[in-house]
Amino acid sequence: MRSTRILATAFALIVLHASAASAQRIDDIVSHVVDAWGRGDAKGVMALSVRDGIGVETREERTGPLSTRQAAAVLRRIFEERRTVAIRPGITQIVGGSPRRAFTEITWITRAPDTTEPERFTVFLEFVLRDDRWQITQIRLLP
Repeated sequence: MRSTRILATAFALIVLHASAASAQRIDDIVSHVVDAWGRGDAKGVMALSVRDGIGVETREERTGPLSTRQAAAVLRRIFEERRTVAIRPGITQIVGGSPRRAFTEITWITRAPDTTEPERFTVFLEFVLRDDRWQITQIRLLP
C-alpha cells in the first residue's frame, strides 16, 4: 500500500514537472518566433509551424490552410513591404483541451521603406502542442 502511494506521488510530481516544462517551452518558442519575425525570416517562422496547413490572416486577406511554403511566401511579401522598428512579445496563455493550445500576441512596430512614420501591428499566434512540440497553427496580423 505504501509503495502504491509513493508511486502515485512520484507520478503526480512527474506530471506537474512536465506541465511546468511545457509552459516554459512555449515561452522559448515565442522568443524564437519574435526573433525570426523581427529579422524578417519567413523560413524561420515557418520552421515552427504545423506541416498540415496553417491559417494566415492580414488586413487584406484571410487564407488557409496553407502549406508551409505558401505561408512563407505570404510572410515574405509582408516582410518585404515593412521594416521592423521594434518588436516585443505580449502575454502567452496556454489553454486546455486535447491537443493543448496556446495563444500569444506580439507587438510589431514597422515602417514602410522610404518613410519615417511608424505603424503598429499586433501579431496573434495560435499554437498547438503535438509530439511535445509547440507549433504555430494560425497567424493573424492586424493593425
